[in-house]
Amino acid sequence: MDNSTLTLNVTRTETAPCCCEVSVEMPPERVQKIYDSVVAKLGQQVKLPGFRAGKIPRTLLLNRYEKEIKAEALEQLVSAGYRGMAEQEKLDLASSPEVVDMEKLSFELGQPFAFTVKCEYIPEIALPEYKGLHLSREAVVIGDEQVDEFISNWLQSRQSFAKVERPAEQQDMLQVSYQAQLPEGLEVPEKAKYVVAAENTWLVLREPEMLPGVMTALVGVSAGDEKDVTLTFPADYREECLAGKSLPYHFSVKEVHGRQVPELTDELAKEAGTEGVADLRDKVKTNLQSQETRNRDQQLREQLVQALLSGLDFPLPPTTLKQEKEGLLKEYYDEAVRAGKKPEELREMSQEMATRAEGEAAAKLRRHYVLEAIAKAENITVDNREISSMVSYFARYEQVSPKVMIKRMQENGQIPGLIASLTETKTVDQLVQWADVAEVPAADAAKEQA
Repeated sequence: MDNSTLTLNVTRTETAPCCCEVSVEMPPERVQKIYDSVVAKLGQQVKLPGFRAGKIPRTLLLNRYEKEIKAEALEQLVSAGYRGMAEQEKLDLASSPEVVDMEKLSFELGQPFAFTVKCEYIPEIALPEYKGLHLSREAVVIGDEQVDEFISNWLQSRQSFAKVERPAEQQDMLQVSYQAQLPEGLEVPEKAKYVVAAENTWLVLREPEMLPGVMTALVGVSAGDEKDVTLTFPADYREECLAGKSLPYHFSVKEVHGRQVPELTDELAKEAGTEGVADLRDKVKTNLQSQETRNRDQQLREQLVQALLSGLDFPLPPTTLKQEKEGLLKEYYDEAVRAGKKPEELREMSQEMATRAEGEAAAKLRRHYVLEAIAKAENITVDNREISSMVSYFARYEQVSPKVMIKRMQENGQIPGLIASLTETKTVDQLVQWADVAEVPAADAAKEQA
């Protein structure tokens, strides 16, 4: 765009933090230029009998397509006007401006074009010193105890159950039949019938219990035993018809199966792709070391961002903040529903979730704006190779080709968000490199040395 055409008559009024109303007047010469460009473009696109493309007389175009030309020119005048205004006023717009009375707008060639927009903008941020931040990272120490715990969990994941001739213990699996004695008038829906009666089913004596209190009730029983117990359902039990009720149950124990955890041997270690027990322990330790190092690195990055944002407080564009808050609220709500929360519980949680979302939305936006400002100041950008690499990663996850993935992301408007996310990551990476990081002893190591 020719710089001589950018000069606009602008009157800006601040209406609230990060909000303003701007009156824009575009000179007649600029109006004419935009109008002419719309006519010229239309002349290249339309086809009329007897005329070659691009050779249709201007007067014919104006007579036949006057309404379409004026509508398109008006759109372009408004767009060019608010973009020029933002550049002239050095406004970093947070969202597209709202044009006041757009439906009433019109223009006349040879006359200035005037309109008013309501804008929300990102404030100028006085960045703190961000190079040489003093940070600390806890040293990674993986001892035999962590290796033993990992291997123990791995062995338990390979456990099996076998029939035993002894009283039942916690973690055992029992084959049982049971029947609850229901009070008159209590109707249990079909989907919950298994809770009150079952034949030759399996119960594992561990948390979470399929029936509340069944683990305590059946520890110590043997195959062939009959037992009468009373089970009490908690007030927030998922099946409302049973919530808060105590029911007599009769259990018939058919079999008791105990856990069989395999012993760690060279043969078993080889099944895991190692050369033996010693090699397995070495590989487990290496993997735990790598995993914990990644955790420490992530903690360091969060520490850096917190240090960067500490003491910073600046206003935020209200609509953007509201959208961010609503997105977080939806996440919290969906998470609560997946956790089995009931409607009345969700209502009780609503104020707490709203307060939490408000705080997290503000923190998230401030983080984004500060990192964006640093990226601009330091000219930190992402290139096509970095974008393509991330698109390929998403494509592998979704099991589609990169070409399909990038088309899908473009259609959904996800590319700008991807670029912003990659730029933030790259900016934090650079800030970590600039930081003064002190390695401190691991808490566990310090305890062992004490």
